[in-house]
Amino acid sequence: DDVVVHWTIESPPHGDWVGSIRYKKDGTCGWIPSEWSCESPGEVLYEYRVTSHAINETIEPAVFSQGFPAGTPVEDQLTGIRPKQIHRYMIEPDGSKRAISQEEYLRLANVYDTPPQNPPKKPAPAKPGGN
Repeated sequence: DDVVVHWTIESPPHGDWVGSIRYKKDGTCGWIPSEWSCESPGEVLYEYRVTSHAINETIEPAVFSQGFPAGTPVEDQLTGIRPKQIHRYMIEPDGSKRAISQEEYLRLANVYDTPPQNPPKKPAPAKPGGN
């Protein structure tokens, strides 16, 4: 029945973060978080409250799936893996995934379609005696 009720993250020079967690007893599973907060003192405060919960309920896999229309280039970055893995693919008309290169992904995602921004020209120096 040991639980974390308060924590601090020290991150100089950005400032510290502190948090606290309150729990309530669930008749089946024991202590569960009921509300918590996270704060950077003097900067920002986030507060959360559990309004309902379910434990070990069956969740349809479709809830966690994403659907993209045919022709969509997708870049899937798998984090938590060292080194980070990136998979790029195109959604085909039949719903399958076709692997594509980084160059093809950038082209299909219209990354290069934005014209380069030209810096404004410097004004010409004023002529003596002119306007």
